[in-house]
Amino acid sequence: MNRTAIATESYEAYWAAVIGDRRSAEDAVREFDLMEDRRGLSEWLGEGEEEARRQGAHIDDGGDNHARALDELLAAIAERDADASTLPAS
Repeated sequence: MNRTAIATESYEAYWAAVIGDRRSAEDAVREFDLMEDRRGLSEWLGEGEEEARRQGAHIDDGGDNHARALDELLAAIAERDADASTLPAS
């Protein structure tokens, strides 16, 4: 297995443990009503990591997966907000 495959597998395991294996970034944004606040999202992910550790998950990647998940969530929020801005006014 090459390094990219290992990183992807590690990220998928991280996502499953912290956010949920059947939950996309868009699902998480919608379900938890996440807002575009990098610091707040980072803290939210940190809380998810701590909960996952308490449940036995091994999360120790030097923050790479945390940063990648944060970027995915911010992109999903930006897309949601862009979609909302194109809706007609009621």
